[in-house]
Amino acid sequence: HYKDRISALLGAVRRERPWALASGSYGKVLLGRSLQGDGEPVAIKLGWRGTSLAHEAAVLSALTAAKARGFPAFRHHGKQRVEGEPSEVLAMELLGPSVDELWWASSCAAAPLSAGCVLRIGLEVLECLQRLHAVGFTHNDLKPSNFCVGLDDANAIYLCDLGSATPWKGDDDDDEDDETPTLRGRPIFASAAAHVRRRTEPSDDLESLCY
Repeated sequence: HYKDRISALLGAVRRERPWALASGSYGKVLLGRSLQGDGEPVAIKLGWRGTSLAHEAAVLSALTAAKARGFPAFRHHGKQRVEGEPSEVLAMELLGPSVDELWWASSCAAAPLSAGCVLRIGLEVLECLQRLHAVGFTHNDLKPSNFCVGLDDANAIYLCDLGSATPWKGDDDDDEDDETPTLRGRPIFASAAAHVRRRTEPSDDLESLCY
């Protein structure tokens, strides 16, 4: 069963620095703890200089308000000192390892990701995209490292890293501002429209998922 295979791989994932969860073009993600309530563990994203996390915070907040499943819940966005430096922070629900981490762990584990397991993960990501598009956004940066399992539930797949998400326009919108200045997302997974700097739609996320 695909869920049993993922559960078996979780123990094979080892991070060199457990407090440093990830790093990308928009910033890095650290392990933290909420100062409110029961002090739940959270993921804290720090923006690089010259970047802003306000947009991603707004997207996450909209998804959380819509009670959309399959996305890390929004916790906090603001300024605070981190590692002695004033920083912009985005706190969100802490997730488990990414599918990319599980894939690499499977290369030397007894329970590798089977074709059926990968197919089932793809179907769950499709459901996440359906909910994202219903709220009014396209993701624009689909890749294995942006699909994560739940922290306490390896059966759940989450779609994260929404810094490149954009509102998508319906059929009644005009065609103004259809071009974007930069390519969003990783080129190897980007849709044809994204490569020519066209404004993306839900179909472009589906194209990226196939890649």
